[in-house]
Amino acid sequence: MASTPTPTYRNATPDPANPADWRNTLLWPALLRAGKLALRPARIGIALFAIVLIGLIGRLPELWLPAEVPAPLETYTQHAASGVELIATGVARFELLAIVDGVVSITARGPAAAFATTPWSSIAILLPIAAIWTLAGLAVSRSAALEFSLDRRMPWTRALAFGVQYLISGMGALLGPVLILALLLAVIALLGLPLGWGFTQVIAAILFALSLIIGFAAALIVVGYVAGQPLLLPGVACEGADAFDSIQRTYAYTYGRPLRLVLYLLVIIVQMVVLAFIVYLIANLTRTIAWDAARITLSDDTAARLLAGATTDNINDQAAGEILAFLLSVPRLIAAAILVSFYFTGSTLLYLMLRLVNDGQEPSELWTPESVPGTTIPLDPDATGGGEDL
Repeated sequence: MASTPTPTYRNATPDPANPADWRNTLLWPALLRAGKLALRPARIGIALFAIVLIGLIGRLPELWLPAEVPAPLETYTQHAASGVELIATGVARFELLAIVDGVVSITARGPAAAFATTPWSSIAILLPIAAIWTLAGLAVSRSAALEFSLDRRMPWTRALAFGVQYLISGMGALLGPVLILALLLAVIALLGLPLGWGFTQVIAAILFALSLIIGFAAALIVVGYVAGQPLLLPGVACEGADAFDSIQRTYAYTYGRPLRLVLYLLVIIVQMVVLAFIVYLIANLTRTIAWDAARITLSDDTAARLLAGATTDNINDQAAGEILAFLLSVPRLIAAAILVSFYFTGSTLLYLMLRLVNDGQEPSELWTPESVPGTTIPLDPDATGGGEDL
C-alpha cells in the first residue's frame, strides 16, 4: 500500500501570500504530534513491558539488603518523583530554574543517590535495567520515527527485533558518556595524589592546571548529557549507526543550537506535564469508581480486610487482597506506560527537529535497512522501491 507523501518542514523562500508556507517554517509545532504518536497501543505495550521488568529487577536487591536499607530503585524513584514534582511546579509557575532542577534530579541526582546508598547493589542491577530501558527506547523510537517521517506503521514484533539488533549500540550511546566521565574523574583523582606528598606538592600544584582543563571537559560532558540525553537512543534508532555516531550527533546538536534545544525541550515537557495530569486523573478515577462501586455491598470490616491483604490471618482475604491490589495498580501502570511511550516518542521528534535545524536533513530522510548506516545512501545503487514495510 503506497504511503502518502511526507511533508517537508522548511521552505527556503516562503510565499508571503501563502500562510501555509509561513506555518511550515515553524518547526516546533511538529513536536505537538508526540502525544498522538505515543498513544499507539503497540508503543504503550512495549513501555508497559519495560516498566514491569524494570520493577521486578529493581526488587532483586531486597533479597540481600537489610530490611532498613532501601533498594537502589526505591532511592532513585524518590528523587525522580521529586524531580517530576519540580518540573510540574516549574511549568505551572513558568519557572525555568525549577524545571532544570527537576531534570537534574531525575537524570543525575537520583542515580548518584542510589549509588551512594547501595553502590554494589546499584552496579548489580544497572546493566539489566539499562538493557531493558534501551530495548524499549529503541523499539518505540524506531516505530515513532517511521510513522512520523515516512508514514509507515511498524508491528511491535519488528520494533522489538530492531531494539534487540541495535541493543549494544543503544547501550553504548546511553552509557558511553558516563564511562568517559568516570575515566576523566579517575584521571583527576590520580593527578591529585602528589598533592599529599611533601616533596612533590609544588609540582602537583602546578599540574593542577591540567586538572582544571580536564574538569572543564567533564563539565561539558555532564551538561551535554543532562540536556541531550533524550537524543541518544533516537540517534541510533533514526540513523542505524553505532554508539559513537549517536553520541557525536547528540553533543553536536546540544551545543550547536542550545536555545533551540531549550525551546523544543520546553514544548515536550509542557506536553508531558499536561498528559501526566490527564492520564493519572483518569487512572485514579478508574480505581476510585471501580472500588467504591464494588464495595457498596460489602461491610466496612470486609472491605478493610480485603485492602489489608497479606497482613490478615485469613487465607481467602490474603489471596483476594493480593489480587485486588494488583488489579488496582493496573490503571496507574498503564498511565506510567503512556508517559514512558511519550518520553521516547517526544525524544524522537525532538531529535528529528534538531537534526533538521543543525544539519538541514528533513525528517523524511530517514535511514532504512537498505541504506548505509547513518545515511540515506542505498547499499545497492540499483535497488528501487522496496523500503522498510514495517
